Amino acid sequence: MYTDRQLKKALRTFQNAPSFAADEALKQKTRMRVFARVYRDAREEEAVSSSIYSRMRMVGKLFIPLRVWRYALQPALVMVLVLGVTTSGWITSVQASEQSLPGDILYPVKIASERTQVALASITHDARVVTDLRVAFAKRRLEEVTRAAKEQTNTPKERSKKTAAAFRGFKQQISTLQTSLQEINKNNPEQAAEIARQMENKSGVLTNALAEAKEATGEVPGAQGDIREAEVLVQETSDRAVAVIIEKHAAGDPTISEKEVTKTVEEKLERAGESAQGANTSDTKEVAETIKQAQKLIKEKEFEEALARVRQIQEIAARTVPPADVAGEIGEQQKTLVDTIVKVIKNVTSTIIGE
Repeated sequence: MYTDRQLKKALRTFQNAPSFAADEALKQKTRMRVFARVYRDAREEEAVSSSIYSRMRMVGKLFIPLRVWRYALQPALVMVLVLGVTTSGWITSVQASEQSLPGDILYPVKIASERTQVALASITHDARVVTDLRVAFAKRRLEEVTRAAKEQTNTPKERSKKTAAAFRGFKQQISTLQTSLQEINKNNPEQAAEIARQMENKSGVLTNALAEAKEATGEVPGAQGDIREAEVLVQETSDRAVAVIIEKHAAGDPTISEKEVTKTVEEKLERAGESAQGANTSDTKEVAETIKQAQKLIKEKEFEEALARVRQIQEIAARTVPPADVAGEIGEQQKTLVDTIVKVIKNVTSTIIGE
């Protein structure tokens, strides 16, 4: 084993060697090999830590009452393991992977660290922490979409590939959020209202991140279809969360007031109306009438029916957006037209100046 001082001295000596300092390709190759080694070692350490925890958990459950294990000793064991992981080389590779994108060599480290965080949070049986993590990771995938779309060093094909991979990760996180809310509502109903409220409050964060991704991917081939699908998923997640809030209020949950439900449904109605502003003339009349119906239902405390009207407006808004393949076809037609005009201008200019 070497001390930190010895390691730093050896690295400086290696880095300052003339053959290494002048060769950028060798530097890059060495860097990738180091990161790959860190990732491999970290995965091995992660597997060992998981194995140790499994064995300790099994022994603990044999000799310690379940209630004592769950609420006292198990969280303490988790903290010991977390500290063990963070004092190893794992934390170094995780920090280095923070800015990685799909396809980068360190991206698997980034995903592995996220899964580890969710796994450790799940052990404590705190659904609020798990929900926060999944929302944060879903937002992170959208940020990766934005960054990948803006990477000018990549070809359009590479940008398209990276954004598509980030979108897949986003959809996976959102689908898991929807499934977890359904399971909590079924298996742990007393906690469902709190988790639903948390998810609805966080939906705005995802909507804002999605808007930035939409703007950044305007010229990325195939991205608009992914954007539309992501918008639908965020909308569905919010709808399901609000539906649970309404359901729990109707069932007499004392933690959900009538004022809160009214405000939540009104905000949903307002966002739906804004999304349908680009509707056709005939659809505009339908939207206005549906909004009036929803407002009346809210005043009458018929929240479930009001939410159904909100969904009708969302469906009308969806009709105003051209399908992804049609939008792509229009974009290709415009590009072809521009290319043709440029060629004509070049030919005419060449003829005039005698080239």
